[in-house]
Amino acid sequence: MSNMGWEKSLRKKTMVYMILLFTFFSLVFFVAFFIVLRRANDDFRTKAAETAANNVSSRLETSINSYNAISRMAMINQKVVDFLKADKPTKSLSYDARVGMYEILNSFSETYYVESIYVFRLDGEFANTGKSDYEIHLDSDEWKEILKSSGEKRISVSGKGIM
Repeated sequence: MSNMGWEKSLRKKTMVYMILLFTFFSLVFFVAFFIVLRRANDDFRTKAAETAANNVSSRLETSINSYNAISRMAMINQKVVDFLKADKPTKSLSYDARVGMYEILNSFSETYYVESIYVFRLDGEFANTGKSDYEIHLDSDEWKEILKSSGEKRISVSGKGIM
């Protein structure tokens, strides 16, 4: 019987060691699993952020290229040129310049959204497409910034809620 008691004791010890080993390896497995899962999740977030940033950058670059093309087309449009070169712009010249700018915008309307184009003369007169609620004062900082452009394009994204 003493042999039998020793076998039961050995079985119990073996069973306890097996349970402890199983518990230990299960814990190691779950910790490793959660570490790998967290790293994969972090990698996914990083790649998603990079993709979003690349998409925004690409879209912005494409939009600016489009705005450059619109600007160049406005500067060679005869109706716009006539308005800008006139000694004293008439309503007819202003209207014709608007028509010319709308023709340009219509050729880009399917791919890019441009709400309005403004073409300013040095005397403060301007022709525009879109809403005409923009006022410019010849002594304002905005007018000084326009003059600094020296005839080059200026892109404004809802600048000060107006332009």
